[in-house]
Amino acid sequence: MFASSKPVKRGFCGECGTQLTYEHTDAPGEIEVTTISLDEPTQVPPTKEIWLSERVPWVPTMESLTHSSQDSSGARTDVT
Repeated sequence: MFASSKPVKRGFCGECGTQLTYEHTDAPGEIEVTTISLDEPTQVPPTKEIWLSERVPWVPTMESLTHSSQDSSGARTDVT
C-alpha cells in the first residue's frame, strides 16, 4: 500500500509493481480494483466507467455502461 495523497491509498503488486487497488477516505469500506490486472479479467466485465473527466480523447467510451466524470461514488455527477 502507498498513500499517494492524504485521502488516497493505492495497492501495488509486490513483485511487478502493477497497481491493483485504489481506496479513498470519502468511500470508507470500498476498494476499487483494477480489473485488467486480474489473471482472468474477462470473468469480471465492467459495470461503469469512471474518471471520464481524465479520459484521453483517443480512448472510446462504452455506451452501454453508466458513466461518471470522476470516481465511482454517488456524490459525483454522471456524465451520461
